[in-house]
Amino acid sequence: MSRDHAWLGSEQPAASLPVRLPTRGTVKGMASLGSSHKARWADARPLVIATAGVLAVVLGVLGYRRATSGLAVDDALFQALQLFVLEGGTTPSGTPWELNIARFLAPAVLGYAAIQGILFVARDQFALWRTRLLARKHVVVIGLGDTGFTVAVQLRNARRRVVVCDPAGTGPRAAACRERGAVVLAGDIADTAILTRARPDRANDVVIAATSDSASIRSLAAVEVATRDARRPPAFHVELRSPDLWSELHSIGLAGADRVSRVEFFLVADRRARSLLAAASDGRPARTLLLQGEGVVIRRVAEHAARSALLDEREVAVVIVGPESARQQSDLRSTLPWLDRACDFAAARHVPEHPLAPVAAIVCGLPDAEAVAAGTDLERLCRGV
Repeated sequence: MSRDHAWLGSEQPAASLPVRLPTRGTVKGMASLGSSHKARWADARPLVIATAGVLAVVLGVLGYRRATSGLAVDDALFQALQLFVLEGGTTPSGTPWELNIARFLAPAVLGYAAIQGILFVARDQFALWRTRLLARKHVVVIGLGDTGFTVAVQLRNARRRVVVCDPAGTGPRAAACRERGAVVLAGDIADTAILTRARPDRANDVVIAATSDSASIRSLAAVEVATRDARRPPAFHVELRSPDLWSELHSIGLAGADRVSRVEFFLVADRRARSLLAAASDGRPARTLLLQGEGVVIRRVAEHAARSALLDEREVAVVIVGPESARQQSDLRSTLPWLDRACDFAAARHVPEHPLAPVAAIVCGLPDAEAVAAGTDLERLCRGV
């Protein structure tokens, strides 16, 4: 596991929707965010039902063998299983306490499981009916990956109406969304007929976060068809995983019937970089920005810092720190040749001794232990300047 750290300030959301996009190590904890007793019971319910069923069988076997001397185990097991369908439960020699418990517990377990199954089917059908007829000004979330799940949960925590479309529509994440009041529809997320059920034509926003860039593009094409005749088309927010593809499709319009839909392609790494840079600056633009780590996020931070300095006509030193800093500097220069014109772009194996104040430091993409050690050293330097 790795985490991203801004060692000055606190992270601020950078999305137009009231959500904070996921960072590494946060999504696992989202399932318990705002959880209630009802949500915890939903997680434990299958285990409780299975345990009660096994207990009923065991007690039934023990009770029948106590009541009938010499009864074989397989015969006792067969009679214990019949308890689930209200057969048996009495013996000529009386009813031992084990059998007395089992003959009530077994049908109760079966009945509860049957009722839950009926309610599950009825709930989904009712949710589909309600969505088709009544959904207005909601948010459609397509895909329950890390980003889709995080967006759905945070929107529900913000009391926004949410309809989720997912290929499976099952599993812990779908259950967590349902428990929080979101409608979850299962089906092919590239099928216009399936997506139409979520009424994207009446939604305020559509967030597409499929498992791959190609799947997200196909979903965008399908949902655009589903909203073609909408009076007020929704805003589309499409997650892309490829930085190169995101750079190409950063902002485009989809032409429809007498209107243009607003489409925003977003890269989670770019949103994370913006948030970390804003947090590290803490309202006072840094003259020296120290970066340590690996991955797309650190590259996006360097680019945004340099671009901001160029636009604001400020003198900023962006220093990549670490044993691989020379290689990282060379890679960034090859892809962003304007960096040296925008800022004082340098690399150093160790933290420079006398950086220009104020200093901000960001650590990205390192394992936890390395990130904490590097961040502590950088924070000590920042406080001493």
